[in-house]
Amino acid sequence: MHSPTLGFGVVAIGVCCACLPRSAFIAVRELTRVVMAGLDFDKVFAGPAVELGEGRNAVKKPPFSQFFCHNRGNSDAQPQPEFPQPLRVVTWNLLAPCYKRAQGGHESGDEPAWRERLIQQFRILEELEPDILLLQEWWHDSDAYAQAWFQWAELHGMSVYVSPRTSGKADACTSLVAGRLGVSKVEFKTLSYDDWGDRVLQLLLFEAQGQKWLVSNTHLTYAHTNSHDPPMRFNQGRKIGNALKNLAADRAIVLGGDFNGEQEDPAVRAVTSATGLTLHGIADTTHLDHRNRALSCDFVLTKGFRAAEKKLGGPPGCLDSRNKFCSDHRPLLVALVPDGVVG
Repeated sequence: MHSPTLGFGVVAIGVCCACLPRSAFIAVRELTRVVMAGLDFDKVFAGPAVELGEGRNAVKKPPFSQFFCHNRGNSDAQPQPEFPQPLRVVTWNLLAPCYKRAQGGHESGDEPAWRERLIQQFRILEELEPDILLLQEWWHDSDAYAQAWFQWAELHGMSVYVSPRTSGKADACTSLVAGRLGVSKVEFKTLSYDDWGDRVLQLLLFEAQGQKWLVSNTHLTYAHTNSHDPPMRFNQGRKIGNALKNLAADRAIVLGGDFNGEQEDPAVRAVTSATGLTLHGIADTTHLDHRNRALSCDFVLTKGFRAAEKKLGGPPGCLDSRNKFCSDHRPLLVALVPDGVVG
């Protein structure tokens, strides 16, 4: 039970909030939330994933999409309303230019540098030939960057779905889906984890070949060594599990992303335990973090599929800083074939 003194303190904080700028008001409100929870962070982050809104759940730009149905690179090629065998799914954290450190600041201030790196990323993706592409740290805050991606997507006949992170963050979870898959009746949603990580869960619900589908993309908070990130991450995993479980009936599911934790990480296990999804990862390093730790933290999880092939883009050892690879993650390709289990 909270003491009367604590209660009066919270009231005082509430009165003071009326005099604060909105950003400070949100910060104080979060502090109040922690105090009322008695510093129990599982209680602080106990709610569900929520629709985008105001305050902590506001975004700088609303989610948006661009539709490109035809392969302009081959005028004779028409989209075929069928899933290829196997279905090629790629997940990749691109390392947004606004976060990539460069001499004197960040790469976002050096357009030739980020364009050169983007060209390298396009080349790797063209080698991997994805049907579904799940990207993290896609730099939505740059019109030039977005237009470069739209041009590439149009060339390869892929539609683009962009879900910016909350609290005005400059990056987004972005999914591209090939027009040749014959997708229809698309419902595009973005949920906020409603916590301090400003992370989102992107959801695409559609139909193809008489089957209902759910394709989802996310990027979980990095596991800093503090008191709040581990429980926040676990609850992000729980919220993914609950959100997908509520939408999963009679749908094939593909979930991908950067989970910032390995297969036995509590956040990853929270997803698989809640949904029963099959996790497809790889033993090799997919990410070299800012502390030079080697991690395998990029996954594709599915229902209704088994993996026919798994491989990483880029040459072995490419994440070593001396090799100047085009991201601090390697893209993971998982080629999927139906296993007939959708229910």
